[in-house]
Amino acid sequence: MDALKRLRRQLELIRAYAAELGEERSYRGVERLEQLIIQALLDLGAMAPPALEAPLPGATAK
Repeated sequence: MDALKRLRRQLELIRAYAAELGEERSYRGVERLEQLIIQALLDLGAMAPPALEAPLPGATAK
């Protein structure tokens, strides 16, 4: 799959979780959606540098 397409899919997933979060009323449901959003953001952060051909944080230049 194209790297930029995968980034877009990840952003769509985050947006969908955020929209669902706005409608959720149960404490456990809100908590779970927050966990999913955080994990999706972490995944996005890990996917972005390689997809954009940028060095990873802390990586040394060659």
